[in-house]
Amino acid sequence: MSKTFLISNTSFGYKNNSPEWLEIMNNYFQQSFIPFLKKHSKSGDELIHLGNLFYQNNISIDTLNIVHNIFTEISTILPIKFMVGVKDKIDDNSINSYKIFKGIDNIKVISDVLLEENTVYIPHIKNFYKQIKSINQEYLFINHDITESWNNHQVFNGYHNDYISNDKYTSVGSPYQLKKEDSGKKRGFVVIKFDGFKFQKTLVENTFSPRFETIKVEKVEDINTLDPKYLEKNFVRLEIPKDIMEKYRTKIDVVLSQYTIQEIDLINPEEKDSPFEPLEDSDIKLMIQTVLKREENSEELLEEFEKIVNLSKLS
Repeated sequence: MSKTFLISNTSFGYKNNSPEWLEIMNNYFQQSFIPFLKKHSKSGDELIHLGNLFYQNNISIDTLNIVHNIFTEISTILPIKFMVGVKDKIDDNSINSYKIFKGIDNIKVISDVLLEENTVYIPHIKNFYKQIKSINQEYLFINHDITESWNNHQVFNGYHNDYISNDKYTSVGSPYQLKKEDSGKKRGFVVIKFDGFKFQKTLVENTFSPRFETIKVEKVEDINTLDPKYLEKNFVRLEIPKDIMEKYRTKIDVVLSQYTIQEIDLINPEEKDSPFEPLEDSDIKLMIQTVLKREENSEELLEEFEKIVNLSKLS
């Protein structure tokens, strides 16, 4: 049974070649992804990178060196196919970062349509829909903005950051969460197993890299239950009601100073629903008129009240 390992949107150079993010990405590959390949791959398996190896064209030397080292090591474990993605586009006057792999055995860069038996590889190209119309192969590896299968092909897409999988379509997504909007979303890489006519795909979820998490503080005692190791590993956003923060600010500040917190949001306490239906203006007016009629000088009061009502309408 041969296996194909799929990864995409590795986004090296993220946040303007941030050293923090470069370390996060390097740690994932060196301490999680590469050990997995060493343990679970065998002769006949391959790795396909479906695009967006880099986040931008302006790549630092440190980023290039890390990427070169990672994939040079992987190439000694199994063959690699790199598909050029939408974010890997290179201007005519730019240096093609994929040149760092030139001359390395077991690495192939796919920058144009490539057909291999029952499989076709389509990197991000301008005439995508023209190229795809004539495709009859069963398996379609692409980098393009489509979110479903094409003419009943088995599609594997490296364009989007989100992992999506159904019967005929798989968006491999990014191997790690990159922003707080990714909170709760699965990240990792996909393993395809072929056994004759049998086909199986599995997401290997990334539980190693930092995740974006939101923790809601409902009472001041919740602050004392925060796990320092969890906060240190992940990008944590705390939601604290304003009234609790105002009442216990000194205590909360002292406790939180011991932790690594990425963001604190002060939220308004939830308003309790009133047991009464809201009154209409006409109902309020009738109530006031009823009360005024009980007074001794009711006629004068009612007249003054009508004047006030009419003035409010004019304003």
